[in-house]
Amino acid sequence: MPGWQIPGVPPIPTVVDLLKVMQLQAEMMAELPETLAELAKAVRGLAETVEATKDTVAKANRVVERLEVLVDELQDPVRGLRPGLKRVTEVLEAPVVQRLPAILESLESTVMPVALRAERMRNQLAAFGDRRRRVTSRMGRPSGG
Repeated sequence: MPGWQIPGVPPIPTVVDLLKVMQLQAEMMAELPETLAELAKAVRGLAETVEATKDTVAKANRVVERLEVLVDELQDPVRGLRPGLKRVTEVLEAPVVQRLPAILESLESTVMPVALRAERMRNQLAAFGDRRRRVTSRMGRPSGG
């Protein structure tokens, strides 16, 4: 009797239900070789990735070992720089260093005009020396008459 069932007990499958299940199973079995081929391809890709990762980790480990050697070699010399760097820090933090830009500006504004005047005088003296040499050389020549 269709539609008749005992409460709490699952319904008994019909022949149509069994045929549907068998058809679904047959379709899945037909797709199984393709699915297995895709799975095998994925596993090969995973194996290649794992191998590449192993190579990368090995290279990274070699780099780390080299860096450890370098750090070991540099550690003592860098520690040796610490006292000097502290002294340099103290010097650079001194008030006189902070005033250096103003001191240099003042020095430049004082010295530059003097330096420019000295340069002009040097040029004038050079020009005077050139004129004197020309006059002296003309005076020392016999007149051509």
